[in-house]
Amino acid sequence: MEKGGELGIRKNCSLPIGKEEIKSNFIDWLERQCKKAGVTLEKNKEVSAELVKQLNPDVVILATGAKPLIPSIQE
Repeated sequence: MEKGGELGIRKNCSLPIGKEEIKSNFIDWLERQCKKAGVTLEKNKEVSAELVKQLNPDVVILATGAKPLIPSIQE
């Protein structure tokens, strides 16, 4: 499940300027592969313990993302 309307990787994955189409095509391909494999992708839903209990999924994958590392560079 994704709290927002699109998978998190879409907004967090960066590519050089002008290459955004590669990212978009790759994410679309990943979504199609999940559907082919029978994976249900739920968007615009916030997950709670109650919802997980109700759905009783085979697996729960918690991917919370990461904070960017910005090195301290002295001028």
